[in-house]
Amino acid sequence: MSETTVNTLICSSCKLVYPSKASFRGKCSVADCTQLICEDCWAHGVRQCGTHQASSASPFPKLKTDSTTPSIAELAKQGVERVATEQALGVAMVHAVGQSATRGIQLLKPEVHSSADGSSLWLKKRRFFRQALIIGAESASNEKGVSGLRDQAVMSVERAKAYHDNVVLKCFACARPSDDMIAFAERFSDPNMSLYLIDDTGKVYYNLEDHRAQRYLKLFTPVPSNVPKQ
Repeated sequence: MSETTVNTLICSSCKLVYPSKASFRGKCSVADCTQLICEDCWAHGVRQCGTHQASSASPFPKLKTDSTTPSIAELAKQGVERVATEQALGVAMVHAVGQSATRGIQLLKPEVHSSADGSSLWLKKRRFFRQALIIGAESASNEKGVSGLRDQAVMSVERAKAYHDNVVLKCFACARPSDDMIAFAERFSDPNMSLYLIDDTGKVYYNLEDHRAQRYLKLFTPVPSNVPKQ
């Protein structure tokens, strides 16, 4: 039988005390074990009593507090999925920016370099009798927010100084940029580089007063999101 006190029953999994059997959904799934499992634990997928859970191999430890708090395993799984999804989207968006930037303009074959994980790329497009285009694309993390984007922009500007005789454009790809990140992109101004921020819908944010950014916007998208509609 389950652990009991006077007129009460204790769930064999979470050890919470209940006044009657009405609060229990089933018994431990291990053969010959009659330990009761409460409705709450059952709803969270628990099918074994605490004793048999401890003897079973589990990839993550479980810590159940109440019905609204996810287990350690659930939190870990959500974290891994969130990071993996953001990284995958970042790589895909950087790749898309690279494809867009090398299409539609008659230039010599571009020189392209990409990071091992695909999260950033750099390409140089030489043009007859004109300045070369230096285009960079890099994924930006929503989790790091505007501070992370600012750090990436500062490093990009430092690299851009080495190409002062060329046109340097940098596009940061973030699936769902925060309002602060968008505001930063729309205020960014530097003589060495123009900055774009693109989200997963293809909207591009940049400083409307940056004439260089305006001129080369077509390399990334035909319709910028922050241009007022006529």
